[in-house]
Amino acid sequence: MTGQTCWFGPQSRIIITTKDKKLLVAHEINHFYRVDVPSTSEALEILCLSAFRHKSPSLGFENMAIEVTRLAGNLPLGLRVFGAYLRGMSRDQWIHALPRLRTSLDGEIGKVLRFSYDALCEEDQELFLHIACFFKGGCISDVVECLAESRLNVNHGLQVLFDKCFISEAEWGWLVVHNLLEQMAKEIVRKQSVSDPGKRQFLVDAQDICDVLEGKAGTETIRGIDFDLSKVSEDLIIDERAFEGMSRLQFLRFQKWGLYNNTKLLVLQGLKVRASKLRFLEWDQFPLTCFPREFQPRRLVKLKMIHSKLEKLWEGPIPLPCLKLMVLAYSNYLKELPDLSNVTNLKVLNACCCSSLSEISSIGKSTSLQELHLAGCSKLIVIPSSIGNAINLKTLNVQQCDGLVELPSSIWSLSKLKKLLTAGCPKLNHLGSQLRSFPDIS
Repeated sequence: MTGQTCWFGPQSRIIITTKDKKLLVAHEINHFYRVDVPSTSEALEILCLSAFRHKSPSLGFENMAIEVTRLAGNLPLGLRVFGAYLRGMSRDQWIHALPRLRTSLDGEIGKVLRFSYDALCEEDQELFLHIACFFKGGCISDVVECLAESRLNVNHGLQVLFDKCFISEAEWGWLVVHNLLEQMAKEIVRKQSVSDPGKRQFLVDAQDICDVLEGKAGTETIRGIDFDLSKVSEDLIIDERAFEGMSRLQFLRFQKWGLYNNTKLLVLQGLKVRASKLRFLEWDQFPLTCFPREFQPRRLVKLKMIHSKLEKLWEGPIPLPCLKLMVLAYSNYLKELPDLSNVTNLKVLNACCCSSLSEISSIGKSTSLQELHLAGCSKLIVIPSSIGNAINLKTLNVQQCDGLVELPSSIWSLSKLKKLLTAGCPKLNHLGSQLRSFPDIS
């Protein structure tokens, strides 16, 4: 519409608004201002003006209005549409309407968002679904590393999604997906197979996941499962063959939010998971004492088993050339670390607060290791001298290891070691004089 800048008089200000940063770059516009969503108080005011015709909630509607504001993600379009939908409703009608707003995307909002989604190429659409259904709240490196072997051009796709405002980056590199965009993604996946969730690409609804696992109804279509166990009110019994049909499963997360959720996850007789394509495994309170012998996830990149009942991970060495992160924290039954001789690219190992852990002899076999966290391992008495072979180690954390008697002299040969954390280790002596000889270590 503007044609050329010469159409305007001197000192005119031309403001262009768009969701696509590349459009600005294409027209050699170099001054950007990213408009953030309204603050919480501003968003509440927008909602109330639409729902109540005044700037604050009517008496008795305060908490519900705040929740609706959160569900809209402070997005003005969502706030106005939700407000118009709720306008004139009684308090009881609001109460009955909220469950629908929590789980369903309004048609008017959905059309606007879907228009932008449909404009993406197929690869970028698929990448967005991966992020919205599984990797939201994670770090960018999780996406890049876990999708490294996929057909997707991940780095380019991420830039496209950033430029078109489908995702944003929070502090420390965490990925943020707006609530309404996340709902849209889940609705797209749900419509892949409305009546049979076992044929969807991602499973994210707790009840759908329960039905698929208990009915052993998973298929090769499933790529990822993100299971919030805190949303399950009854004990869940999983047969050992529950995952057997999911031959292309890549991303599996069982998380348990909340300290007071008493849901029990019972796995009968073991677990048969086709792990050949598995890239990401996170399972809070894993109920088995050891992985089955046939469990060999050669493509695994991230392993997180917090509060597990594992006594050991597996028997003997298993080739895990892609594994970069292993988190076993608070696994109070864990007695030893696994054989790491074939885990050639492991960068971070976190076994903090594993109160039964006393054996870490294999640690010297992990030459790529950069961070080793053993804080709170009260039964750990010695660090093996073979740790000197971990030539890339930058951080060693043994805080609150009150049984630790000494550190091996081989530690001082680690030229890349920058952080040595030893607070709460009363039996360690003479560290001060040794540290003075290594000024680079803090």
